[in-house]
Amino acid sequence: MASFDDNNDKSLLDKLDTIAPIREFDAFPKVATSYTKRTTLGALATLVVIGMSFLLSLNDVGEFLWGWPDYEYAIDRRYKDTLSINLDMVVNMPCGTLSVDVRDAAGDRLHMSNGFRRDGCSWQTAVNG
Repeated sequence: MASFDDNNDKSLLDKLDTIAPIREFDAFPKVATSYTKRTTLGALATLVVIGMSFLLSLNDVGEFLWGWPDYEYAIDRRYKDTLSINLDMVVNMPCGTLSVDVRDAAGDRLHMSNGFRRDGCSWQTAVNG
């Protein structure tokens, strides 16, 4: 009877080869030569693509090694202390019960109910007779 250590001497691939050996495997099969045709135009296109790829790669390496960041700053001369936000809403409830509370990204809460204009609206429709 074989000991436990004798079974661990073989690798997993060796064990699989004893079960079903793989004689030939090609993950990316090639196109048969009878289906291809070499032309001068194809060779020229290949050379152009290789040349452009080389030039673009050379440009990227040059930018990485000798390039510099280009920063551009501008002063906003239209500075305001407040941001104007216009919002038009129609709500079916009395104007006196409406309020606006704002919470910003920092978590600050502002009660803005006094800062907006309430226009009344009549919800009764005219009946044509």
